[in-house]
Amino acid sequence: MDIKTLRAVFTGGSYCKTRPLTRQDYGITLQFVHPDLPETYQVHFSNSRENTGTAKTQIATADGVVIPDEYLITGKTVYAWAFVQLEGTGRTRCMVEIPVAEKPTVIPEEPTPQQRSAIDEAIEALNTGVSRSENAAGRAEQSAENAAESEKNAAESARLSKLSEDNAKDSEDNAAGSAEAAGISALNAAESERKSKGYADAAETSKNSAETAAEHAEQAASTAGYMFFYIDARGHLIYQRTSNTQVDFYLENGHLYVEAIT
Repeated sequence: MDIKTLRAVFTGGSYCKTRPLTRQDYGITLQFVHPDLPETYQVHFSNSRENTGTAKTQIATADGVVIPDEYLITGKTVYAWAFVQLEGTGRTRCMVEIPVAEKPTVIPEEPTPQQRSAIDEAIEALNTGVSRSENAAGRAEQSAENAAESEKNAAESARLSKLSEDNAKDSEDNAAGSAEAAGISALNAAESERKSKGYADAAETSKNSAETAAEHAEQAASTAGYMFFYIDARGHLIYQRTSNTQVDFYLENGHLYVEAIT
């Protein structure tokens, strides 16, 4: 039998008397067993059955309702009424009488030294267990925080790794572009060198042609003969000619005429 539950079984009618309790009992649940009670209802407690004093209202369910300790400690009989309140009406369905028996006053017995030692050891063991539990809880909380921090660091590392991978891909693309540009520059340089070589060859050819033309002109002049005039520092007109050049000079109307002698 559950010592915490006091059952009031109604076999017929609206009155029931339970087994007795004592004034030292506390935390007792009163359970109404009545066919006409709903799932939830009110219970009015009092130490008086007459229309005197006051009653305390508690809400009861199918599991019952706790008897207020203040009514048991008086040592007087406890009365409880089940009251059902519906919309627009209310009715007391039944009443329970709970006898409260007196018993001798209990004198606390002082524990022996051995009992006191055992009690102290039990208290110490209990405190140690609580301390260990608190420490374990603290370590568990710290471990959870460390795990969360590790997860955060792992996520950051993954992000940085992805960023490095992207940067490496960009660098690879840039390197490929640079290599392509370098190849094009090399081709352009080779083409410029080829053209420069062509220009140099053309210039050399032009130089050789000019030298050849000069030699031919000199040979032609030597063969045909030539002459020229110039004025020196003293203001004299100087005449020079090749040995195969024959000329004749004469003045006419103030003009100097030169004729070749054939």
